[in-house]
Parts: sequence; structure tokens; C-alpha cells
Amino acid sequence: MSIFSPVRRPTPWLTGAAIVALAALGAAGGMSATYLWHDRGAAAQDALRLARLQPARFEQPLSGSLADMVQAVIPSVVQVQVTGVRPHPAGVVGPDSAPGDALRHFFDDGPPAADGNTDEVLGSGFAVAAPATGEALIVTNAHVVEGGSRIRIRLSNGREIAATLVGVDSKTDLAVLRVKGADLGLIPVKWGDSDHARVGDSIFAVGSPFGLGSTVTSGIISGRGREIGEGPYDDFLQIDAAINQGNSGGPLFDRSGRVIGVNTAIYSPDDSGGNVGIGFAIPAHIVQRVVSQLVSNGHVVRGQIGVAIQPVTADIADSLGLAEPKGALIAGVSDGSPAASAGLHIGDIVTRFDGSAIDSARDLSRVVAETPVGQAKPVEILRDGKRLTLQIAVMRSEKAAPVAVPTAATISAPAAASVLGLTVVQTNATLNGEADQPVGARGVIVTRVDPASVSAERGLTRGDLIVAANNARVDTPQALKTGVDAASRAGRHNVLLEILRGQDHAFVAVPLG
Repeated sequence: MSIFSPVRRPTPWLTGAAIVALAALGAAGGMSATYLWHDRGAAAQDALRLARLQPARFEQPLSGSLADMVQAVIPSVVQVQVTGVRPHPAGVVGPDSAPGDALRHFFDDGPPAADGNTDEVLGSGFAVAAPATGEALIVTNAHVVEGGSRIRIRLSNGREIAATLVGVDSKTDLAVLRVKGADLGLIPVKWGDSDHARVGDSIFAVGSPFGLGSTVTSGIISGRGREIGEGPYDDFLQIDAAINQGNSGGPLFDRSGRVIGVNTAIYSPDDSGGNVGIGFAIPAHIVQRVVSQLVSNGHVVRGQIGVAIQPVTADIADSLGLAEPKGALIAGVSDGSPAASAGLHIGDIVTRFDGSAIDSARDLSRVVAETPVGQAKPVEILRDGKRLTLQIAVMRSEKAAPVAVPTAATISAPAAASVLGLTVVQTNATLNGEADQPVGARGVIVTRVDPASVSAERGLTRGDLIVAANNARVDTPQALKTGVDAASRAGRHNVLLEILRGQDHAFVAVPLG
């Protein structure tokens, strides 16, 4: 058995200033391989069932014994067997790899195909609906089934049956399967309350590690709200229950036998891929929303407002005179978008959306994506030290083009000035064209970066167009120097530069001194 795929981490084009384009966040992840679509009438019925899909079996702990709860939930859990050439790499990492490289999905790979990719995968899943018509709906991870051409389910009694794919959402790594057959014996799980699950709460996991069916491990919730670079909606529960290859897609139960998560990734710092007590599960409140849409639509529809955002780091907060680094910094506003129509500007900091506090860029990504399309919501922002409230409608998300990173191979340089380790000149149409910047853009263009400077450390590069310093327009090298001096006189430790690369804006806090 080989090891699992590493969790893919988005690479920001500016160090310390990762931009999340909300216009791209809602594009539903789908399989490019064969989809076995189900009857839409049945899908609508299933969607209604999902709202009330479990009997009151696990309202209270069945007894003081974990064994009693395990016995009750075992019929809900299945092994997922997937065959077909897989697109993912083996993902073997060594003990000297960076910590992020050791974060992995955990499915149990079978023998490799001739080209080195896996052609058989074992994972786990669980029933969320089992109507009396001889059908059942199974939840698992997207990375278990994506790219597979044949899916089978192994029940807790050893019976194997074929499964068809209802829908996949790669952005949350979730998928729904449909199985049909007489006397399946599958008992739907009951959802728990992942929103109020606390660090230290007892949990137990059921799955098929290393192909061993119906394996139970127990532990506690070790952390909440973990961001591991898996995607734009990272909000994982961290657990210490032993989970390994083959557990992927299996349920995480609370101490009352209710599902509060889907086991998805582990941290494994050596080549074995084995458990070291750090696992991650998708919270049930996310799973329920995604599963409902997959069942009713076959894909997930998310909202967007047409902005690019980036985190408010401690340096950015310092450069703006903020008391703490909270909020989502607007780094771009799409023309004709709801954000543009509402008057949202580049440089605004979103602090609340529809009453929910926005402490990070990730918070804004999630709350916008979960807002019903077509609804207008109040958005509180901070602009030039003043708090404003805008009404912004949410529209259906579409896939955006990837961020273009200009090469700026040849830049003509008229009279230049040096500041912050940068050589800059006032830009013009010719320089903009050579640097792949908008022809009519104004500002100072970077013609050289001292590799030993703090600007280089913060990711500035040749061809960047600086358009503002601490929210003040910069049209000349002298204006940039004036902005830097003003930040220094105000006692700031950083100056906030607004950078343009092509059509994309970003903010970079560059230390002074």
C-alpha cells in the first residue's frame, strides 16, 4: 500500500499577502470523469428527506458504555471501494519535509498502475438517508471517488454492492453516493451539533483503516477552526483519535453517537503515513449544507459579491493604525459586481457581514458562500478610519480566471529614485505595456528590487506597480517617499503599499527602518 496524496496548498503571488478571489470560490468542484446521474425526481425527494432524515435514535447517550453506542452505529458505516486510474500523486514525504507537506488525505491505495498512479482506493463512508424504496445515500470524501470509474460499497455484514455517484464538491472534499438493493440494512446516522462541540469533548471514529472494516477508535477534540491549506472553506475539527489510511470519508461521532464530522486528513511527518494523533474532520454543519445541495442539484451553488480579499496581518494592522489584525482587506473589486454597485472600494476592511463578525479573510469567504443567492445583506466596513454600512446583494459564483503574474522581462527606466530597497520610476503607457500592467494605470513602477531588502522579503518584484501608500495615491517617486515618511512620523512600524499586477490588487506591509 502506498501513501496518500498531500494536501494541496494555494501559493500566494505575494509573500504574506494571500489573495482569495471570492468570484472563484463558488465554482462547484465536479468530476471530469463519468458522472452517473440519478433521477431528478428521486433527488428532490431525497433532498426533503435530508432535512428530517434520522429517527430519534441518538438523542441521548444510549448508555454509559461506548460499546453500546458503537454497536448501534456500526450498521451506518460502510467501506468505499473505488477502481480506475487516479490523477493524484503518491505523496510520500520524508521526516525532513516542511510541516505542511506532511498533511495528507488518508485513503488506502492499492497496487499502482503501470504509469505509477493508483488504480484502486479504499475509503470509508456512512448512510445519511435510507428510504424504504431499497435505496440509500452515502457520504464520503471527494478525493476518495474522484477519477474512479467503478465504485462499490461494502456493508458492515460483508455484502458488496455497486454505487453510483450523485455529486461531488471538491472545494469541501465531499461526495454523495447512491446504492440500491433489497434489505440493505443501512441505518441513517443522526447529525450532531458541530457548532457547539468543544475542545476536550469525547469523540469516536468508525471506518476502514488499511482495509479493515468496522474499526473503532476514540479520543477527544483537540482543536477547532483549523486551517490546513485544503481549500477556501477550511474550518476543520482537529482530533486525536487514531485514524489512518482507509479512514477517509468515515464519520466522526460525539459521545452521544451523533455525527459531528467527516474524517478527511491527517498529519503524518514520516514516510509511513501512520497516525501520530493529529487528524482533521470536516464539521457536520458544513457537511449537511453541501450534502443537501449535492442531492438536490448534483453540484453546489455558492454566493459571491465580486471581490478579491486578503488577510489583515499584524503588519497591515500596524500600518493602518488598527488596534488588532482583524477583518478582510478588499484587494480587488470586479466591474459590474454587487460589491462595485454597493460602493465597496479597494482598501476597505470588512468587519461584519449580515451581523456576523469577520475576523479573517476566511470568515468572509465562508459567510458569503453560504448566503442564499439574490439576497442583499448589510456589510460593515472600515474606510479611512471611519465605519460605514453598505447593502450588498449576493450573486451566484462563477469560476474566475487565474491570477496572471507578469514577467516584466524588459522594463525601460527613465529617471529613477530609491526607497525601501526599491528602484522606482513614474510609469507611463510604454512602461505599463512592458510590465503587463493596464495601459492607463498610474503610479510608480518597480524596475529593481534589492534582494537583501525587506521589500524583497515581502514579495515585491520587478514590474510591480505601486499605486498607493497608506491609502494615499502615489503618482511619482516623491509621493512614495512622502507616504513612507508620513508613516514613520506617525510612529508606524510599517508602510502599507497597494500593488497592482495586471488587473489584480494586493496590499503589502513593508517594515520601516
